[in-house]
Amino acid sequence: MADNILTFENLAQVDSILQRITSLLSIDDFLSLQQTNKYIFQRCQKLRIEETKYKRYFQQWRIPIVETEDVLVDQDLPFNKFNEVNAFQKIKTVPDKQMKPYFVFLYETFEPYIKKLSNNQINSKFFTKTQDPINQANILNNILKFNAINKTDPLFSQQIKERYDILKDIFVNSILRELESPQTSSAVKRKFVSVLLVLHEYNISIEYFKSLSDFQTDVLQGVQLFSSEGTAAFEIDIVGWSTFWVKLSHWFNSNIKLCDDLFEDDYPVIINFAEDIINESLLRFIKVEFQATNIQFFDKFYQSLQTEFIDKLEDSKNAGGLQKLKEMIAQFIILYFEPFITSFTSFLVNRFHEQVLTKLTEFSEEVATQELKQNEQLYESIQKQYEQRRLEKEEYLDNKNNFLRSFQQILKINNNKLDKLEKQNLEVEFNLNKMNKSLENIKSLIDLNLCMEAISLAKTDISKILSFKKLGKYENTMIIEKNCENIFKILITEIQNKHVSPAFEKTLELLKKNNEEINTSNLEAESFQTSEPLIKFTELINIGDVIIQLIAIFFKNEILEQKIIRKKDNNDFLNDVIKLKKDFETQIDDFVAEGLHIGINKLMIEVEYVFNSTQLPTDYNPDGFQAGQEENEDMHHDVFVNNNTALFRDVVPSECCLKVVELIKNYCFLLDGVTAKGTIEVYQEEIGDRFFQSIVKNLMKNLISKNGAIYLICDINYYYTFVSEELKLRKVLPLFESLKCISQLFLIDGNGKELGKMICDSSRYNGIFTQEEVYEFVTRRSDWHKVKRQVDKTIYGLDCVIQ
Repeated sequence: MADNILTFENLAQVDSILQRITSLLSIDDFLSLQQTNKYIFQRCQKLRIEETKYKRYFQQWRIPIVETEDVLVDQDLPFNKFNEVNAFQKIKTVPDKQMKPYFVFLYETFEPYIKKLSNNQINSKFFTKTQDPINQANILNNILKFNAINKTDPLFSQQIKERYDILKDIFVNSILRELESPQTSSAVKRKFVSVLLVLHEYNISIEYFKSLSDFQTDVLQGVQLFSSEGTAAFEIDIVGWSTFWVKLSHWFNSNIKLCDDLFEDDYPVIINFAEDIINESLLRFIKVEFQATNIQFFDKFYQSLQTEFIDKLEDSKNAGGLQKLKEMIAQFIILYFEPFITSFTSFLVNRFHEQVLTKLTEFSEEVATQELKQNEQLYESIQKQYEQRRLEKEEYLDNKNNFLRSFQQILKINNNKLDKLEKQNLEVEFNLNKMNKSLENIKSLIDLNLCMEAISLAKTDISKILSFKKLGKYENTMIIEKNCENIFKILITEIQNKHVSPAFEKTLELLKKNNEEINTSNLEAESFQTSEPLIKFTELINIGDVIIQLIAIFFKNEILEQKIIRKKDNNDFLNDVIKLKKDFETQIDDFVAEGLHIGINKLMIEVEYVFNSTQLPTDYNPDGFQAGQEENEDMHHDVFVNNNTALFRDVVPSECCLKVVELIKNYCFLLDGVTAKGTIEVYQEEIGDRFFQSIVKNLMKNLISKNGAIYLICDINYYYTFVSEELKLRKVLPLFESLKCISQLFLIDGNGKELGKMICDSSRYNGIFTQEEVYEFVTRRSDWHKVKRQVDKTIYGLDCVIQ
């Protein structure tokens, strides 16, 4: 029966069981087991279990095992250099052939402390070999590290850890009491702080450092950044503002010195301290101070953070140098103050919008008020003139002799009709004068100084927004760029919609109305042959062009150069800023084009009036007034007899021709130096084309004789020279060349056949006139009834071959 009993030796014969059992034993129990049983000892040696346990212990202590040669085993061990203070710090590696002696040394060094903790011997005699607090702190760290080998017995390990924590708390509290004692010198405080750092009590050391000063008391007490001075609007309190920055700079630099004295570069306390002060104390202060409209001063505060705080920081060993300290504080400011940056930039955008809108609205209201006042004064002045004339007429009637009294009733009736007519005339004269005054005031509809002021405000606000990029490495450029874009868009939108566009629209209405007045008036040619309204419009064009240039310069300097919009995106039509700018420029161009078109229409009205009023029938058809003289082809003059008076006429441009060219010349060069060269060319080409059409229309109204053809050619040549040499319009020149060819048709003697051939020769007219149009010109010959039959025969008969 006894043979069937299972003994520990029987179990130990199974390698895995023996390895498992021994892995669960503490080192003391394992050594005891080997000593009590020779067989077990031999088995453990065979399985190298002891060596395995040593490896695991050194792994738990995080001490690497290194392979060594056998010859090194017998060398002297360096245990005389190690003690409980530095053992784990100085033992960096353990040779694999010397694990046991190293373990034995560590075990004999720290096991007594473990036993004291196990027996709850936590008293002043715990540290028997040293009274130096730094050495004691290192011993505490080493005890905790050594206790890792007791993990095989969790209850025992936990008991040791709990009693160790009590011992450490007592030790740390004693250190703190010494630190807080006013009798403790700075050098001793430095040593006690080092003790806390050795024990890895970083939070406690930081909290102790924070307790040495109070931001609220030392910096903020008695400080006032803003003062209302009895009004609702707050302003910066210069004294309070200056005091705050002096106190902040002094206080922080004092803490830098104190931190260096206590911590040196052992642990980076000042960086964490700075972050806490910015995130908690300073941020809380700013939230209170920069409420409501005070946010408008935040950029000054933010800039002062750089100039009055960061720039005045002193060197810090604890922070790793002054430059690193400045960079870190700048980053903390950016991180925690970003909501204020967002609020401030949004405030600037809204305030800019209000300011620009207010200024433009006030200007519009002032212009409307001035116009109303001017119209009232004008009406009163005209009314006084009519009243004076009425009184003079009444006085005249009262002074008449008695025989008019019998007609008094009739006179009264007529007088009533006259009054009614005078009232109508009063209204007409008032409207005409009002329009003239409005035309004179076109230039004042746009205030260039006001636009420049708005641009200056935009520049100032964008500069304020961009200033936030100068402190640290502000990465959230989206807020900065978006609000800069918003200010630029508001600038263009408000100037366009509230100022420039209404001015041009009103001006165009005035120009159209002025043209209508010319169409319906019976004024003499000289009374309206003036380009004054268009001159005023060109002044407005000039102002508009200056505004566009100012905005372009502003866009380049403030938007592109500051990289709010990248230069590569400058032509991105999908960018709403680029699109808005181009739309504004396009609208101005459209206004200019429409105004010039109205001006050209006015010019053509005047040209037509000059043609109708000064182009005499005898200019191109003197034959109807000849007194029977024989035609003399060699004469330099034609002889005319009018009322029995002989008149001699030189071959020079007609009065009508000279007046028309002078009139057109006044208009053609109005835009020189005012707007772009391309616009001027288009403008002049349009005038040239319309001028050509007016000449054609005028020719079709006149009869032209053979003798009158020489004067027609003279006029056409004068027109041609003006277009080619003064206007230099290459595109229009072919039109006038074709007119020269047309004028030749009237020189041909009554040879219908020759005329027919010239009408059919389409190459003569550069494709400007069709055969039918040339035929129409020929019908204006004074001898048309004589040559018509032969011309028609030549054109429509067999004698003509149409090419």
